[in-house]
Amino acid sequence: MDIFIRTNLPPKLVSARLVLREVGVADISDRLLWWLNDTETTRFLEIRHVPQTKERVEQYVRERLAQPENPHFGIYDSGGGRLIGTVTVNQFNPNHKTADLSFVIGHPDVRGQGYATEAVHAVCAYCFQVAGLYKLTGGLERENHGSRRVFEKNGFTLEGVKKQQCLDREGQRTDELLYGLVSFGFMPNFRWLGGDAVTIHPNGA
Repeated sequence: MDIFIRTNLPPKLVSARLVLREVGVADISDRLLWWLNDTETTRFLEIRHVPQTKERVEQYVRERLAQPENPHFGIYDSGGGRLIGTVTVNQFNPNHKTADLSFVIGHPDVRGQGYATEAVHAVCAYCFQVAGLYKLTGGLERENHGSRRVFEKNGFTLEGVKKQQCLDREGQRTDELLYGLVSFGFMPNFRWLGGDAVTIHPNGA
């Protein structure tokens, strides 16, 4: 995997099949707006509670670009040309070297191809090997089986359950599952990362 460090921007990560970089205003397409409002894509996302307009998404993108310590990575396939999802690092705590991680594959044509697993793996490699984080955590609704598999494939383990913490889209109470991964428990898989090492480019493009 190649990691390109950039000034005033999140790094660009190039894994076996994907490019992960910032989402810019120019990336806000009709297709992106469609899947941000698609009920199946957003079934387990908090954004399902509010219609996503171009203005709202643009405001969010600008806010995330102003927080390079909490990178919002777009997941791009086709040589970096098509936005298919996101991986977001939130709640970065420099004192404890921890952060929270969330992700979604939104483009309907690429679901089930392992892109979420690969993208999360690339972000974990960056967080642990470059950003110096000690631990990553993530939460999800109990019925979100796809995201559970992604976390578990990447070495995250179930650490706790918040009983009846969430309302699902049918308005029924459900549990929130809390997953965590510490840096020494992360095992780089170069089938997903690409190549046979993580290469850091200090003045990347």
